[in-house]
Amino acid sequence: MSIPELSYKSSYFSILKGRKKWYYRVLESMIGIFSFGFLIGLVILSIFNPTFVSVFLILYGFMWFLKVSISSIYILYSFKTTLRYEKIDWKDLLFQLSTNHDKAIEILENAKTLGKASDDWQNRIKEDQNKILNLKDSNWTDPNDIYNIIVSITYNEDAQILNNSLTAAFNNAYNLSKTIVFLSQEQRMGEKHNQKIRDSIQKLSAGRFNIQIFQEDDLELVYEKDHNTLDYKYKEKLELSSDKLNVFFTAHPDGMMGEIKGSGPNANWGARQASLLMKHFDIEPNKVIVTKLDADHRIGNNYLEVLTYNYLINPNKDNIGFEPIPVFVNNFYQTGFIPRIVGIQSTFWVMTQSIMPDELHFYMCYAVPLHTLRKAGFWYREVISEECFLFYQCYFSKGGDFQTLPIYAPILVDAVEGSDFFVTFQNQYKQLQRWAWGALEEFPYILYKFFIDRSGENLDTRSRLKMIFLNFTNSIFWATSGLVFSFGVFLPKMLGGKEYNAEPISLSLQNISLFFTIFSFSLLGFFAYIIYAYLGPKIIAFSEPTEKFKNKPQSYRFQQLTAAAQAIYMPIVYIIMMPFPALDAQFRAIFGKYLGYWVTPKGKQKRD
Repeated sequence: MSIPELSYKSSYFSILKGRKKWYYRVLESMIGIFSFGFLIGLVILSIFNPTFVSVFLILYGFMWFLKVSISSIYILYSFKTTLRYEKIDWKDLLFQLSTNHDKAIEILENAKTLGKASDDWQNRIKEDQNKILNLKDSNWTDPNDIYNIIVSITYNEDAQILNNSLTAAFNNAYNLSKTIVFLSQEQRMGEKHNQKIRDSIQKLSAGRFNIQIFQEDDLELVYEKDHNTLDYKYKEKLELSSDKLNVFFTAHPDGMMGEIKGSGPNANWGARQASLLMKHFDIEPNKVIVTKLDADHRIGNNYLEVLTYNYLINPNKDNIGFEPIPVFVNNFYQTGFIPRIVGIQSTFWVMTQSIMPDELHFYMCYAVPLHTLRKAGFWYREVISEECFLFYQCYFSKGGDFQTLPIYAPILVDAVEGSDFFVTFQNQYKQLQRWAWGALEEFPYILYKFFIDRSGENLDTRSRLKMIFLNFTNSIFWATSGLVFSFGVFLPKMLGGKEYNAEPISLSLQNISLFFTIFSFSLLGFFAYIIYAYLGPKIIAFSEPTEKFKNKPQSYRFQQLTAAAQAIYMPIVYIIMMPFPALDAQFRAIFGKYLGYWVTPKGKQKRD
């Protein structure tokens, strides 16, 4: 079957076709129209009714105050939970779960006292113990039977970066015979380039990787709607090693119609090839967990163990996904202060989301059971930001009974790099623009599935409205809050005239603004502490140090303090870097200027 004939072969709604319909274009434009209307409205009302604007800004400020205060509490909670998780012997716990459940429950009992254990932590452990007791005599799967597949997508990344990621998987795999990495390359890079990468990794591996090629070229098989019904055997002999990391290379074909050039189609291809590999070995899909990573991502200590544990003990295995904590430390010293702060804020954001189950979706790196991934149709091949989109695919394929669970284990990630400050600034802008674009792809899709396609008509009305409200308001807040608090608070004073400036409300707005400014800077101390205590040690351990710090272990404490000092830039970066990329993306959505996929540049790191 020729590649062009595969156009739109899918069980799900085509975004590319939807954009040709007027009502879908209206849905795509709604967020941008509201954001720009909100900002323009503030300016106009500041001229004609500055008192109203002042009252609104005061109320808006209190809303922001509550939001940031709650987020800070959630960050602290996630921080403490993560530290407790790091103290558990996960390898021993999984071993006991396969041999002696009573001993496993005893390990968890001892974990109740980790740190200054709160009632909530003890209740969490108690819930896990009860889950084990309820499952061990019925729906129990041995940890040694679980396969962990890592789908890592790559385009033009250096072999050293890929080797670092593979080495991290090798070092942190608790069961090498059941750990498989699929490196999905792009055919459009050319066979010469792809073969050179494969040869380089073979040399760098030092015998640690069992490298093989898995390339099923029969597109009818690869894109079969239901992989569960396939009777499949690969054309060549394959072996899984028990003492090496099993690495399979595949290459995503170029030029397929119905696809954009981006990470989504590549992830779709890589995961489908991995799914066929499981069919080849007759592995049941409910015993396979798929983790999707970018080329620079490195799994942290205990990630696979914590992931496997949470999957095993959950009685609702068919309807869950997992979100770890991304930590931007791989190239902390090599990049500029703006990407560092954006990375730190992204880590804090995921920590906040991890406490809110209704808002925790997929972001950057995540894991999904294979049977769930198959039912959802794998990744969308028509969108720029496929991460959150996959969450909604799973959500609708499960009739709304789907949830993302937090995994308090790190995935180590690269921040954006550039050859100089301006290139770095531009690259960071493009990354944030791409992230903001994701919400603009998701919002019309959600509304379409809820009210037009009727896939969600049987879902609870409250759940539908809540999902729509959160998606809509979070996008508006992202695009406008930085401008409101940096410039908006001055609009009534500048445009309201002398009469307004003589009113008490004018002074009240100034006082409230001063309070919020003091509060914001007081939070910097809190954020600096989290950076120092949690991110600092990981930066030292995993980021290639500069010449200033090399071979100077006595300076590690100073390095932690240096990392914590980055918090002083957070308000500046928030004002400069957050609203403009989001507004840019929303402006494009209004006028149908669709964003193309942009590959984040990666540096050439030497540490492995």
